[in-house]
Amino acid sequence: MPCFKSPSYNLNETGENNRNDETNGRREGIYTGTKMVNLSDFDNIQKHEKTEEEIKNIKSAFSNNNLLKTVLFAHHPQVLDTIIDSMHSKELNDQENLFFERAEGNEMFISSKGIYNVIQNGKKIGIFSDQRVIGELAMFYKSKRPFTIRSVGKSSVWVIDRFTFQTILVHHSSGQENEMLTYLQKVPEFNNLSIENLIKLMTLFEKESILPDTVIVDEENEIKKFYMLNHGWAVSTKNKLGKIRDYHRGDFFGEKSLIQKEIISNTITAKDNGAEFYTLTKAIFQKYFANNSGGNQNSSSLTLENLPIEEKVRNLTLNDFEKVETIGKGGFGKVDIVFNKNNKKEFFALKYINKADVVEFQQFENVFNEKNIQLSLKNNFIVRMLKTFKDKKYLYFLLEPCMGGDLYTLLQKQKNKQFPESSVKFYTACVIEAFDYLHKRNCIYRDLKPENLLIDTKGYVKLTDFGFSKKLTMSKTFTFAGTPEYLAPEIILNTGHDKSIDFWALGVLIFELLSGKTPFETNDSTHLKTYEAILKGIKSIDFPKYFSIESVDVIKNLCAQKPIERLSSPDEIKTQRFFAGFSWINLHSEKMRAPFVPQLTHSLDVRNFDVCKDSYVPPDENGDWAENF
Repeated sequence: MPCFKSPSYNLNETGENNRNDETNGRREGIYTGTKMVNLSDFDNIQKHEKTEEEIKNIKSAFSNNNLLKTVLFAHHPQVLDTIIDSMHSKELNDQENLFFERAEGNEMFISSKGIYNVIQNGKKIGIFSDQRVIGELAMFYKSKRPFTIRSVGKSSVWVIDRFTFQTILVHHSSGQENEMLTYLQKVPEFNNLSIENLIKLMTLFEKESILPDTVIVDEENEIKKFYMLNHGWAVSTKNKLGKIRDYHRGDFFGEKSLIQKEIISNTITAKDNGAEFYTLTKAIFQKYFANNSGGNQNSSSLTLENLPIEEKVRNLTLNDFEKVETIGKGGFGKVDIVFNKNNKKEFFALKYINKADVVEFQQFENVFNEKNIQLSLKNNFIVRMLKTFKDKKYLYFLLEPCMGGDLYTLLQKQKNKQFPESSVKFYTACVIEAFDYLHKRNCIYRDLKPENLLIDTKGYVKLTDFGFSKKLTMSKTFTFAGTPEYLAPEIILNTGHDKSIDFWALGVLIFELLSGKTPFETNDSTHLKTYEAILKGIKSIDFPKYFSIESVDVIKNLCAQKPIERLSSPDEIKTQRFFAGFSWINLHSEKMRAPFVPQLTHSLDVRNFDVCKDSYVPPDENGDWAENF
């Protein structure tokens, strides 16, 4: 069998994610670290003048692009205007290439005028002269261009780079969230809600546009929802008294309707160019916040805070290990099974990461996240990182060995590449326990998939590969991170994400383990169609007829489009009908027999891995960035 990137190592994050023979069908993750947007970053974005006709044409190109249209619609209308303002013009001569096939993209273009050939593998495969978006994936992460675009005669395009695009989105998302948070804190009915819950509340509002001179509510009638003005102008009047007050951005009314029946005393009418409101109904508000306690629930995960093995490895050095086999290999390094030469009963997985590749691909944040987060985790359902080392060529992670291979390989061996529902309950229950432990430590995982679930000698699965994980210090983060088929919509929309993205991924995992494929999988190697499918939502997916009602329900509840509508905690997930009768106590105590228990002839039996040969020796890298690793 061919060598592949081991699922536990995050070795080759190139932005490519094709299922191919070289990776044995395994899916690579994508990570684009988002630089923290400072006020000066946004203020320093240059504006480039355009005619009304040029602005119209650029907007038309965006509206004809399904992915960008959805992404930009999720943001404030001003975002599109700011992006258009920031785009500059670039002129191309005859036979000049806009970009080359397989080159890494950092810019997106909109064709302004001229004719363009599309070339792939040295052959012309198309031609276009209309105004369209070109290279939009570069706005989300480093992606390799699938073809060459070459000008025929003189032509021109509008250009924007990824950092400018991301800066605009993050600036507006953060600014709009902070502004709305300030407004909501003025509503008496929300005084008992924490900042975290106010942020969740924001996701429940619907936008409602009211035409000019339209009566929104009539005096002496019941008002049935809460209104907060976002754009425009509205006027409150009363018979015989005339005008009472104006409503401007951030003003609200109908707040008491969320708690009780409310009769409005005035007539409120949209004026001038109309008004856009954020609205919230009583039913929706009470569904999520009527009995909100704001407290944390106790974790039921079994932790291993004082493993004696930590003492055993404390004084070990690289020279104390002897290699058994290489069980994984990728662009960033390899993984060996090793044992302690002084005590052959002690064996480990040793992960090597090429320092030169870390520098070339700017993966500093990933490797330090992986080290710092995974070293701090001590839980039965998470692969333990025991110690780290470094030399001139590699960074090393000493890991707990899981000799049963990984869940992806096991899934491929099943009939029709599907697990029975009883097995899916067991494997996802292990993941839920890992998430329970992680989330209560304010960590998000961000790369759930079968490839990242290793199997121990008892058949229990453990979460591994923490290169995409992050300790949340704010309510949301904006990094584009994960495996395309498992990405939650808010990551694609770049509206900010939190722990709920892991619950979305859990729903995708259940679907894949039951069916052998993810609900949003497409044959598009660029992933554009996959992202479009994700943004359409789980409701647009046809579930296989053999799925039980319980499995469909839990997947839909986990993959709700709005984060707040998803199942919000491991304890809530455990109460779903899908897990009816499941013994969580037996799982914790490891008294439950796993669906698959590895048959090993000895402790160093590597039969569950695709053993690789590795003779590559990377160059030395002596930069001071790893000094404190």
